[in-house]
Amino acid sequence: MKNILKVLFGLFLLLALSGCSDKPAETAKSFSEAMAKGDLEKASLYATKETMEIMGFANSLGGLQQNPNFNYKLIEEKIIDDSRAKVTFKDTSSDKIETLDLIKVDNEWKVSIGKR
Repeated sequence: MKNILKVLFGLFLLLALSGCSDKPAETAKSFSEAMAKGDLEKASLYATKETMEIMGFANSLGGLQQNPNFNYKLIEEKIIDDSRAKVTFKDTSSDKIETLDLIKVDNEWKVSIGKR
């Protein structure tokens, strides 16, 4: 029984840490790829609560479109200070360039859309 609990705890810990990224560019990539697939649940691991509320609302209005051809290419990762960063990337499938603002929440980088 103890071994089963240890295994379950290990799996839980692995899942909990899988959403963590120590670099803003990694967080931006994971968030953007999840959004392109329409996977709001996975995207929520990389975004602030407020950002996911905005995304959920936009999705309910039909404003979020999937992009199965999405291909992330980092252009610039700019760390502004200990708790703020900007990541600029290009979707090479459409040549669209985007910049995401990120903030640190509980020592993890999170995409922050909306209030700054």
